[in-house]
Amino acid sequence: MEKPTATTFARARAMRHAPTDAEAKLWSALRNRRLGGFKFVRQRPIGLYIADFVCRDRMLIVEVDGVTHGDDVAVGYDARRKRFLRSQGFAVHRIDNNSIYKHLGDVLDSLHAVLVARPSLAAGEGILPLHRPHRKPAREVVLDQDYQQQHRKERHEAYQGDGVVDDAIRTA
Repeated sequence: MEKPTATTFARARAMRHAPTDAEAKLWSALRNRRLGGFKFVRQRPIGLYIADFVCRDRMLIVEVDGVTHGDDVAVGYDARRKRFLRSQGFAVHRIDNNSIYKHLGDVLDSLHAVLVARPSLAAGEGILPLHRPHRKPAREVVLDQDYQQQHRKERHEAYQGDGVVDDAIRTA
């Protein structure tokens, strides 16, 4: 998977600060786990693309489509984007602006049904999360923390007798 670039993160941040009216209305219904307790984030970079709303636990992306998604160029771009996002394990649910403005309750009911039908990563169901080789498994991290804590304690005891205080101990 291509990693998001600094430019992609900057664009996502700018999009979070200036949402469309439809995105703002939908976000007010999704934020703070308001839709059935499901957690969403908005304008999330995934590869070189930015997803409007993402429920990471259910690997679901919600895309809000305005009038610009109707021309041939946009349709081709959306198809490539959807293929990429699906290759990353996400399902893509598209909603047009008019549905959000006129039938928000129905949109939320439909979205909730899709979320309930998707397997939960938190419960260990369905698709496994992406492998992240740069992260240590949780057990190793705990061992490292125990080791560091013990090492700090030993250093503290060693310095305590000499009256010398180490800056690293003071900040820990």
